[in-house]
Amino acid sequence: MAALTADRSVPDHKQVIQGAYYVDFPVAATTVIYAGGFVGLNAVGNLVMFTPEDLTAVQNQILFIGIAQEHIDSQTAAGDATCKVLTEGYFLHALTSATILDIGGSVYATDNQTIAKAGACSIDVVGTLVHLESAGNVIVRLKPTGVMPGELTRVVRGWDVGTAGLTMQILHEQENHNGGYMSDLAAVITTTIDTATTDAIISVTHTTATETTLGLTLDVEDNAVALDLLISGAVGKMFGIGTADLDNMIAIPADVGVQLVQTTEPSGNATGVVDLVAKIVLF
Repeated sequence: MAALTADRSVPDHKQVIQGAYYVDFPVAATTVIYAGGFVGLNAVGNLVMFTPEDLTAVQNQILFIGIAQEHIDSQTAAGDATCKVLTEGYFLHALTSATILDIGGSVYATDNQTIAKAGACSIDVVGTLVHLESAGNVIVRLKPTGVMPGELTRVVRGWDVGTAGLTMQILHEQENHNGGYMSDLAAVITTTIDTATTDAIISVTHTTATETTLGLTLDVEDNAVALDLLISGAVGKMFGIGTADLDNMIAIPADVGVQLVQTTEPSGNATGVVDLVAKIVLF
């Protein structure tokens, strides 16, 4: 589905008493806001239509904020108009591939009016699927804005070790204003690994613009069978500090994202799928 070029019906939201929250945000200059579309805040805090991240370029720096409730025409200067936005609550949306087994999973924005069960970046998550309303229609609970300080776990499902250059951003710059730490990276094998003569290596790096390796890697070894656990570092425990030099704990500077990148491709006709688990502590 293409991005919006006109208003659409504002998605119905089902709510308990006091279950929805609306905020008026200043609209960016020379920007049209379409009612019913997904919107976000740009780097200076003004409202724009939401654009999912493109991990092949510098990140967009647009923080998803909610669903626009009204149409706003282009204004000369930022703040000349405000737009009412649903920032908390529940909304009904089309998702043709959803089944009852998807309840509890995240949904991602793929443009400013479309959701999917998978995406390329944590910042594109719009909420959690909480109910299958009817065939092709789901109820989604909007995610809280930003990430509170504390511990969070990010899971990447279905990482195909045979896919060259596979990348997934697990922490966005807009989520990380104070910095923090990331501890060990682990993988549960869901399909037996066959990497021929060269293992696949998944590295933890900064955002695509810099791709600075943060010193933590996961070696996806050959002949690993389903339900085996792979752990980075030399110590056989999840999320632990490996040695005295803290090789299993990496610092994440403030306002920096974190991504997983398959930096070494397996040779031959490699096959195998893993689910990745990373734990991050934010200040």
